[in-house]
Amino acid sequence: MRVYDPYKLKSFLLLMWIKHVNRIKQLADAVSNLDPSLFKSVKKPTDCPFGKWLATYKAENEELRKLIKEAEEYHNMLHESVGRVVSIIKNELPDEEKRRKTLEEYYSSVLRNKNNLVTVLESLTSLIDEAAALKEKSSRCQERTGCSNRSCHHSVKQNRKSHKDPSRRCLEELSGYC
Repeated sequence: MRVYDPYKLKSFLLLMWIKHVNRIKQLADAVSNLDPSLFKSVKKPTDCPFGKWLATYKAENEELRKLIKEAEEYHNMLHESVGRVVSIIKNELPDEEKRRKTLEEYYSSVLRNKNNLVTVLESLTSLIDEAAALKEKSSRCQERTGCSNRSCHHSVKQNRKSHKDPSRRCLEELSGYC
């Protein structure tokens, strides 16, 4: 995973998640009041910044690629289920039936998709934390050895002699993280 600043990526993911949680709260208000004007629906998942990022981010690391694809799928399903809830609120059904149908849809679909997306985002942030730890290890390695190779992440087992040996693969190459 080539993340030059894993902290920025993690911050971005958390910010996007917070925005989606706030939107789900707005949807809950619209559901409670049976008032679709309390929630402005985003038609396509790629119309929101997070969906656009998920659709366009190209990861080199296979594990990261899989997690992003999974997050994109759950994000798309979340938008789809939100759209269904909004359409249920707009239907011309008697209030009691409308409320029951809306709440049933809301809890069964939106929350399930939200929870699935949370699980994937937790995995993504864990992977990013690993990348940050390797980046920190690289900085310590550079300070200790004076290595000018900024992408070098040498294993603790390597000694100073093998450090400069170009035939040795550094931890970055072994792990695929940077």
